[in-house]
Amino acid sequence: MSKKFVILDGSSLIYRAFYAMPPLTDSRGEPTGAMVGFDNMLVKLLTEVKPDLLAIAFDRSRHTFRTERYAGYKGTRKETP
Repeated sequence: MSKKFVILDGSSLIYRAFYAMPPLTDSRGEPTGAMVGFDNMLVKLLTEVKPDLLAIAFDRSRHTFRTERYAGYKGTRKETP
C-alpha cells in the first residue's frame, strides 16, 4: 500500500500569500495576511489531497544552497517588506 507524501516550500507559500492577500491585521495592528493566506492554502491542500505524510521546509535566511549554486537565484526579486 503506497502513501501520499507531500513536501511544501513553506517560504515560497508565505511569500505568495503575502502578495495575494489584502493587508489584514490583528487587534494590535500586526500584519496577518501572509499567515491567513498560508493557512488557507494548507487547509485546501489537506482537504483536497489528503496526504498521509506532510513536510514543510522553510529557508533559514536569504543565503541558501541555491544562491551558492546559482548567483542569480531570485536576483530580480524585490526585497521582502
